[in-house]
Amino acid sequence: MNNTDNSTGRPLEPPFPAEYSLSPPSPKLPSHLLNSSVVLLPGNAVIPNTSLPTYLATELSVSRLNAIHKHIWLAGRTGNTHALHQQKMIGREICRTEQTDLHLVWLDHSIFIKPLAPFLLDHDFFAQHICLASSNLDCPLSESLFGAACGLLYSYAQLIRHESDFHIATSQHLLPADLTWQQWLLLSAHLHLSLPTPSIIINKRYNYGELRLSRLNLIMRFLAPSPYRSPVRGYYVNYREYGTFFSRKLGWLVLVFAYLSVILSAMQVGQVKGVKAFDDASWGFAVAVIVALCATLGLIVAMFIGLFLWKTLGTLTEQRKRAREKRKRDQQEKEKGDWEESRGSGKLGAVEV
Repeated sequence: MNNTDNSTGRPLEPPFPAEYSLSPPSPKLPSHLLNSSVVLLPGNAVIPNTSLPTYLATELSVSRLNAIHKHIWLAGRTGNTHALHQQKMIGREICRTEQTDLHLVWLDHSIFIKPLAPFLLDHDFFAQHICLASSNLDCPLSESLFGAACGLLYSYAQLIRHESDFHIATSQHLLPADLTWQQWLLLSAHLHLSLPTPSIIINKRYNYGELRLSRLNLIMRFLAPSPYRSPVRGYYVNYREYGTFFSRKLGWLVLVFAYLSVILSAMQVGQVKGVKAFDDASWGFAVAVIVALCATLGLIVAMFIGLFLWKTLGTLTEQRKRAREKRKRDQQEKEKGDWEESRGSGKLGAVEV
């Protein structure tokens, strides 16, 4: 394979020189696993039952954000990434996530940040498995594995700008344990030079910084292309109980009806004057509030029933799927046992003859 940049024709290279590479020791496996289907990554990570290209593509994927890229401006601004010490200053809690498309997504007082995998800082690994895998592709370089990896590295160059940011990152286990501040300082400086933003190199998701989760949920429910659209779940569901869902989604209704109660009480006092027009308006407003209240309660009940049925049907569907898979495995094992038994009987008959 010709390892070239498909936009300039120059060879693809890691976005940092070899002398800045962090090369963790190679993991050592027990002898009984050496010939098994496992993949070893720098940083003592063992990936079972998968191929390395598949793992890397899944590990760095931001395909959902790329699918809604033309609407992503609704959820964030370009280049809007606060350093880690600034995240602390505005009261945000750092939540580690291994889901790359949640990296730099925030909600309320929390922000998701994906820890930086050691293999992304290994120059030899980057050149062999990311640069090579991204060469001679039909898609733009920014949409390749190379663009996703460079984008994640660039986001860390934005997050860690001061030594205080580095200490926050290490305390939160966002960086490899053996990486020093001096190493990061040199590496970050080179990343800033080689990966400007906006750039045709990094994945277009990383031209944007922090993204608001509530807006992403709305985009995914109503504006996303059909393969990605999810009217119920949205982009990411961060609740696991019905009570949490209703308190977050419908809490504003309590404030609305509190204001309406004050207005109705004021109208009731105003009716003492006996002005017919005011009395008629108060009566109409009271009826409208009662209708709105009943409609809202009906909608809440309908939402609860809909969510309950959706989750119940999903659970039953998953159980039936697992039952079918189990019956299929049992049938295959039975056929295999029958075949081995018939084969053994045939050999025994040949010996007796």
